[in-house]
Amino acid sequence: MSSVSLGLELAKYLIFTILVLFLAVLATRLWVRRLRPVRAGAYLGLVEGLALGPKQGVYLVRAADQVLVLGVTEASITLLGTISGAAADLVAAPPDSEGQSPLSGWLERGQEWIERIRKRGGRP
Repeated sequence: MSSVSLGLELAKYLIFTILVLFLAVLATRLWVRRLRPVRAGAYLGLVEGLALGPKQGVYLVRAADQVLVLGVTEASITLLGTISGAAADLVAAPPDSEGQSPLSGWLERGQEWIERIRKRGGRP
C-alpha cells in the first residue's frame, strides 16, 4: 500500500467521521427542540400538570382571564371545567420565592379541617 492510497483512505475515514458527528449533532438539536416545553405567551400558558398514568393527565392552562382544566389522553383532550375571576388569578399566580403557590396556605388549612372531621367521626 503506497503512502498516497493510505492518505486517501485516512481522508475518507476522516470525512466519514465528520459527517457522522454532524448528523448526530443535528439529530440531537432536533430532538431537544421537540422536547422543549412550549413557552407561555401573554395570554396563554401552562399553569400546572399532573400525570395520572401513561399518556394521561390533568392540566391547568391559562387562557386570557380564565384557567381551563383539561383532561388529556393519548386520543383526546377534554375540557373538564373552567376557573374564572379571582379564583383564576390565584390559580395562575406564580409561586413565591419558597416555591409555594398562593393557594398552598388554603390547601393546608383545608387538609387540617378534613383531618379534624375524620377524627370526630365524620361530623363537622
